[in-house]
Amino acid sequence: MNDITDRAYSRRWWTLGVLCLSLLVIVVDTTIVNVALPTFARDLHASSSGLQWIVDAYTLTFAALLLLAGAIADRYGRHHALAFGLGLFAFGSLAAAFTQTTSELIAARAVMGVGGAFIMPATLSIITAVFTDHAERTRAIGLWSAVSGFGRRNPPAPPASWLAVLAFRDVRPSGNRWCSTDGRRGRWGAG
Repeated sequence: MNDITDRAYSRRWWTLGVLCLSLLVIVVDTTIVNVALPTFARDLHASSSGLQWIVDAYTLTFAALLLLAGAIADRYGRHHALAFGLGLFAFGSLAAAFTQTTSELIAARAVMGVGGAFIMPATLSIITAVFTDHAERTRAIGLWSAVSGFGRRNPPAPPASWLAVLAFRDVRPSGNRWCSTDGRRGRWGAG
């Protein structure tokens, strides 16, 4: 093996950690939004059907595009698909943070679902390429599956409770300082 291959091989478990973290983000997002539904209803004046669409926009786009995203990743490269998916997911998350209406939030969550559809198959594909030894590959896929199952079953409680406590849009950028929606100075003393 050459020097680059040796370094990549020695970092394969770090690679698995990054891939599992990427997977955990998209898996937790399918469950964690449920915690914020009362806040969405209050701040966005969302109807019950609007709340349902906030939850389902992510899941529907994710499920509908999962196979297509995997095929695109096979054609254009798994690393490119992962980078595209992470970028799109981050963009959708940022857009969701600054939404003013239920429709905007639904659209942002749909964008996040598209990003998640690119992330999921790319992570598994990269694992199968990085772990060439059968026993290690089996162990790596088992860990990847365990992270997915853990994220679905046990979404992180502290971030979920922070979201509920801090409220959906409590802190907004206003000029060069952060302040709350009612114009008060930000909680963390910024400004």
